[in-house]
Amino acid sequence: MHLTRTVETMQQLKKIRSNIKQQLKKKYVENWLKARQSTSESSREKFTHKNIKKQYQLEEYLKIIRNPAHRINITKLRPGVHSLRIQTGKYKNKGASIPVESRT
Repeated sequence: MHLTRTVETMQQLKKIRSNIKQQLKKKYVENWLKARQSTSESSREKFTHKNIKKQYQLEEYLKIIRNPAHRINITKLRPGVHSLRIQTGKYKNKGASIPVESRT
């Protein structure tokens, strides 16, 4: 009897955890869509991301690229957190931005 109650309790906890997870994901997606719609068009990265990422879902390249280092580097390009000169040139000129055309 005690074992049956324990199993039932575990099943209930799994169900509760699953419901919470679903609710959190739903809320996150709602917030993501809301933020996406209100993103300023003035930022190049935000504009690019807004045009590329249309839906909240796992991207195909994450399934295709098996090498974790490659996947991480490709992923960094999307939000602009990479170390390419186009990005770092914003900050590497003693506080002044290097013009986009000169960031090679």
